[in-house]
Amino acid sequence: AYYPVDLVQGTSLMVPENVESALTVLLEHGHRQVGYVDELETRMPTPQEASELELPPGVPVLNVHRTDYSDDRPLRIVHTVHAGHSIRYQFEHGNLQAYYRD
Repeated sequence: AYYPVDLVQGTSLMVPENVESALTVLLEHGHRQVGYVDELETRMPTPQEASELELPPGVPVLNVHRTDYSDDRPLRIVHTVHAGHSIRYQFEHGNLQAYYRD
């Protein structure tokens, strides 16, 4: 993940350790996420990605770029590479009360 330095200066996001919720840290410092944009792209893996993901030959990867936004600016960009043969993405939009019913 990448953050504007002026938003994370002096926070736990500047330490090279995992935090439980980066969005919670940002919220505690006055930066509330109101939305995000996901950009998805399939492509063939680099040799390093194929090795790290233990991909069989010919399997693509799914590149996901997510940009989180507050009301007035980007908060962070998250770049993730997934093995193309073992990932499923679900997008939700609108009133999904019936979907989440017990």
